[in-house]
Amino acid sequence: MWNETDVELEPSMSNLTSSTPTDDPNATIPYLTFVAREPKTAAEAPAGAAGETGTAESADQRYRILGPLGEGGMGVVYRAEDTRLRRKVAFKTVPAALTANLRAKERFLNEARAASALDHPNVCTVYEIEETGAGQVYLTMPCYDGETLRSRLQRGPLPLMEAIDIAQQAASGLAKAHRLGIIHCDVKPANLMITGDGIVKILDFGIARLSGQAPHTKAGPTGTPRYRSPEQVRGDEVGAPSDVWSLGIVLYEMLAGQPPRRNERGEVLPWELPEAPLEIDRILSRSLAFEPADRYPDAPALLADLDRLDGRLRGFGKSPASRRRQRLLAAGLGMAGACLVLLAGYFLHGKIWPEKPPAPTLPPVTGQLTQLTDFPGRASYPSLSPDGGAVVYVRSVGGRSHIFSQAPVRGAEALDLSAASPADDTQPSFSPDGRQIAFRSEREGGGIFLVSARGGTARRLTDFGFNPAWSPDGKEIVCGTANIANAQMRRTDSEVFRVDVATGARRRVTRGDAAQPSWSPHGWRIAYWGLVPQTGQRLIWTVDAVGGEAIPVVKDRHLNWNPVWSPDGRELYFASDRSGIMNLWRVAIDERSGRVTGKPEPVTTSQQAGMLPSLSRDGRQLAFASDGSKATLEKVGFDPATGAVSGPHGVIVRTSGMILECFASGDGKWLAYQLLTPREDLFVVHPDGSGWRRLLGDEHKNRLPQFSPDSSRLAFYSNRSGKYEIWSIGVDGHGLAQETSIPGKLVTTPLWSPHGDKLACEVEGSEALIDLSKPLGKRLPQFLPLPDPGTDFIAYSWSDDGRWLAGVRQQQGGSHEPGIMLYSLAEKSYVRLTSRGDGPLWLHDSRRLLYYEGDGIRLLDARTGKSRPVLSPPEGSSYSDLSLSPDDRVLYLARSIDEGHIWLLKFE
Repeated sequence: MWNETDVELEPSMSNLTSSTPTDDPNATIPYLTFVAREPKTAAEAPAGAAGETGTAESADQRYRILGPLGEGGMGVVYRAEDTRLRRKVAFKTVPAALTANLRAKERFLNEARAASALDHPNVCTVYEIEETGAGQVYLTMPCYDGETLRSRLQRGPLPLMEAIDIAQQAASGLAKAHRLGIIHCDVKPANLMITGDGIVKILDFGIARLSGQAPHTKAGPTGTPRYRSPEQVRGDEVGAPSDVWSLGIVLYEMLAGQPPRRNERGEVLPWELPEAPLEIDRILSRSLAFEPADRYPDAPALLADLDRLDGRLRGFGKSPASRRRQRLLAAGLGMAGACLVLLAGYFLHGKIWPEKPPAPTLPPVTGQLTQLTDFPGRASYPSLSPDGGAVVYVRSVGGRSHIFSQAPVRGAEALDLSAASPADDTQPSFSPDGRQIAFRSEREGGGIFLVSARGGTARRLTDFGFNPAWSPDGKEIVCGTANIANAQMRRTDSEVFRVDVATGARRRVTRGDAAQPSWSPHGWRIAYWGLVPQTGQRLIWTVDAVGGEAIPVVKDRHLNWNPVWSPDGRELYFASDRSGIMNLWRVAIDERSGRVTGKPEPVTTSQQAGMLPSLSRDGRQLAFASDGSKATLEKVGFDPATGAVSGPHGVIVRTSGMILECFASGDGKWLAYQLLTPREDLFVVHPDGSGWRRLLGDEHKNRLPQFSPDSSRLAFYSNRSGKYEIWSIGVDGHGLAQETSIPGKLVTTPLWSPHGDKLACEVEGSEALIDLSKPLGKRLPQFLPLPDPGTDFIAYSWSDDGRWLAGVRQQQGGSHEPGIMLYSLAEKSYVRLTSRGDGPLWLHDSRRLLYYEGDGIRLLDARTGKSRPVLSPPEGSSYSDLSLSPDDRVLYLARSIDEGHIWLLKFE
C-alpha cells in the first residue's frame, strides 16, 4: 500500500470550478483541467506563491500567480503568467508539507525529468524545472484549454472513430516515450487532456521512471488501481507493456463507457462490444493479455495496428476534422455554441455569399524577367526578403547544400550563410520583418533553425520539420513533417504543425498528407498540398490556421504543389504541370473562407520548369527556381570478380526530365526505363541505342517497369484503374493486361520471381507475394512477416536462385531505414547485411549485390558481409537507378545532371 506521501489526494474544491467529477476515488486532479475563480485571500496560496497580485518568490519573482488550477498527490498547480516571456503557464510546486520528504521530492523531480526528455505533439511539454536555495521545487508547463478524457467520459461512451483517434494520439505520444526508455506508469483518462483543437496531450509523468531503474516495490504497486497492469499490482518490474495494458483499459472504457470486469487474479473477463469491428477485439485482446510477453511489446506496435484499423475505417466514417468539430461541440459549446456553428454553416453554404460567385479574370502577367544565378549545377529554394532587396537560395558546395544571400541582381556577390555549418542547410524562408531566416538543417540530427539575415550563429527551434513558413506576425512558423525531394515520386506522408518561435511549443494543424505549407497574409488560413494515395493526385488545399475541414483549391489530375499566398491574400500561386511542363500558376481565392473565385491562370510559360515561388511584400517581385535538369541512360564495362568498372561510359539515351528506373531484359536485347516528365511514361530501347519505343504515352502514372524472366513482357504499376494496381504489357507495346485486383488496397513496386509464376509487390506499404497461376480475382496477397514490430520490408531484387529477396526495412508510415536486408523465402526470416545503403540489386550468381551508399555504388558479398566501392557519379550529377546485363559484364546506369537557376520576375 502507498504510504501517506503516495496517496492521491482529494482535490480541494473551495477555489475551483470544474466538470470533472469528485466522487471518483481513483481520479487525480490533472493540473490543466480546471477553470479557476479568484483566490479569496493571499493566504490560500501555498508558501512561495501570492494571491492575485503576488509573485512566486520561489521562482525569483518571475511568475505572477493568477489563480489555482488543481491539487494532486504530488503538488499544487496554479495558473500563472511568465513575466519574462509574457505567456500564461501552469505553475506546479510541491506543497510545503512534502518538501522535506526526500522521496516525494525525488519523485516530483522524476516527473519533470521524464516529461522534459520528451518532445512530442501528444505529450505535455515541460518548459522549465528549478529548485530554489530554500529547497522548494517548481516546474512550468503550457496551460491548455480543453477537458480531460475523464470529464468527457462522464457524458457516456465515445463514437468508434473518436475513440480510435484519441487512442492513436495517446499511443503516438507513448511511442516517443518508449523509444526513449520512459514508462509513464499511470495512463488513465484523467491524464489524457483533449485540447480545444482536438489534440490529445498526455499529462502527469509523476510516477514515470526511466526503463531499467529499480521497480517501485517498497512503496507498493504504482499507478491508479483500475488502470494498473497485473505486474503493477504485484509490485513487479514494469516496462512498456504495462503502459499498453493501461491504454487498452482506456480504449475499452471509451467504447463501453466503463472499464472491463476483472477476476480475482486480475485477468480481464470476456467482453462484448457488438458495434465494434472485429479488429477492435483483436487489439484489445492483445493489449489486455495477462502476461506482458503476450501483449504488444510497446506503444509503437500498438499504434501500428490502430493506424491500420483507422485507415480501413476512414472511408466509412467521418474525417478527422469532422470528428474534431464533433468533439468541440461535445466539450461544452452548448446550445449557444451550437447555434453559432449552425449560423456559420448557414453563411458558408451560400445564404450570405452566392452559391456560384463570379469568376474574375486575373490581369495578364507582364513584366521583366531576369536570371539571377548562372553558376554550374542547381540553385533552388529561393526566398525574397519582404522589401525585395535580397534573395536567399540553396546551392551545392563540395557536395553539401549551403544557403546563400545576394542582392536580386544578376551576377551580384553572394554571401555564404552556411560556411560554418557541418551539415546540409536548405529551404530558407525570410521572416516578415526581414531580420531572420528560418531553414531546414541536418546539423544536430536535423530540424528547423533560425539565423540572422546577416549570418552568424544559428539557433535550433525544432528537432523536426521541413519547408518552414512564417506567420504574418513572425511569432510562429508552420512546417511539414516530411521532406519533399521529388513532388512526383513520394513515399512518405506529411503533416503540418505550427511552432511557437519563442518557446518551441507545437500543435498539429492537419491530419492526412500535407506538405509545403504557406500562411495567408492576415493569418486566417494555411495553404498546403497533399497526395491522394488511391488516385495519385497531387491536390492543393487550405485549412483554417487552427485546424478544421480542409477546402480544395485545385483538384484535378495535374501535378499541383507548393502553394504560396499573394501579399494581399487574393491569389494563391502554385506550381503545376497543367500546360505540359512544370510552370507557375495563380488562382483567385477568398483568404478568409478559402473559396476559390476564379480559374487557374499561367504566370510563367517557359520550356524549363518553373517552381518554388516567393513574392516580395508589395507583390511586385516574384522569385522562382527553374529546372533544366537532364538525364542519361549509360553503360560501362564491369568486372564482377573484382568489382571494377572499365572503359568509357557510353550514352544510350540522352533526354530532359529524369530517368527514375532502368531494367535490362534477361535475353540482353532490351532496356526498359521510366521517364519522369510532366507525364510518367515507360520506354524500351536496345542497348546500342536503337529501337527506341514509347510503350504507353497516356495520362496515367505508369511506373517501375520490370521484365518477365522470358523477356517478353514488362510488369509495372499504374493508377489507370482508378487506384494503383500491377499491370503488364508486351515489349512490343501490345497486350496490356491487369495482373492484380485487390479491392481497397494500393498495389505497387512489382518484382517477377525467377520462374515468372509469382510477383513480389507492396500492398498498402507491406511486402506480399501474388500467385500468378490463379485467376485475377483470386490473386490474394500472401504477406511476408514483419522484420520487427512497427516496420515493413520493401523488396528491390529477387535472386536468380529464387531463395532470397533483397531490400530495406522501413518504418510503417513510409520512412526508410538505411541498411540492406535479405528475406529467406524458405525459412521466412530476415538477415541484416549492412547498417547503411539502399536499392540493392542481385548479381546473377545469387551471392553478391550492388547497392547505393551516399552518392556512390558499392559491391557487397552476402556471405561475408564485406563490401567495396565500385563507382561514384561525376560532380553535379547523381545515379537514380542501375541494372546489369545477363552476364554481369555491363553495368547500366540512369544518371541525372542537376541544372537550375534562380529567376526574378518584376511585374509591370
